[in-house]
Amino acid sequence: MTDPAIWIPARRSSTRLKDKLLLELRGQPLIAWTVQAALTAARPLRAEVRVITDCEEIAAAADRAGAAVTRVDAPVPSGTDRLALAWASLPAAQRPGLVINVQGDEPRIPPAAIHALARAAAADPDRLALWTAMIPGEATPGAVSVVTDRQGRALYFSRAAIPGLHPGGARTSGFGRHVGLYAYRGDLLARWRELEPGPLERAEGLEQLRALEHGLSIGVVALEPGIGEGWIAVDTAADMDRLRQLLDRTSSQGAHREL
Repeated sequence: MTDPAIWIPARRSSTRLKDKLLLELRGQPLIAWTVQAALTAARPLRAEVRVITDCEEIAAAADRAGAAVTRVDAPVPSGTDRLALAWASLPAAQRPGLVINVQGDEPRIPPAAIHALARAAAADPDRLALWTAMIPGEATPGAVSVVTDRQGRALYFSRAAIPGLHPGGARTSGFGRHVGLYAYRGDLLARWRELEPGPLERAEGLEQLRALEHGLSIGVVALEPGIGEGWIAVDTAADMDRLRQLLDRTSSQGAHREL
């Protein structure tokens, strides 16, 4: 397998927080923070970092932050569709064998999470087409949940908290809070746009269900406990406020250590 690439789908339109990737955080747009986090993760992997966007302002900010940029202006239903179009637009020699998808609104994504997916894909004897991650043992209201089989492959993803509980039952293992981080083999991106969205994807609004509905197996990496501390995805204004408060606390603690 060739060296992996870290690609960041970054559309301008957002439903819950207008132009969120261009909102400033300590003098830099949010997308620049995500690019910098991806670059940190990319160094030991020797990975390219590329932003895939439909927006000139996001493209310019990503370029200033140090990422390669590909423009995809066609309307698409998901980030994976955007990456598939970008993959097809590149010359064959520039198409990576493994693409790790980092969401544009993940300015605090831990490098360890990206590295865990890269290791899992590289070590996979069955050559699954798609990998993702979960925080094991969490079923958080409002978050996406995943349940897995005994081999660590996804059985289902849902916006509901799964698994449900029978009276007297208990959640033990094989489930967790899904993390929107993916690794795709290039051959899956090459045919992703040929896979028709199914009723489960349309009902839940979860693109990974397209793979399951077409009979593809998804490997799920259980991330180490504690990795999610300080990991804030920005979907709303409240998330942005939490992120600012976290950075303020981190800066204050750093100043105290220096004193």
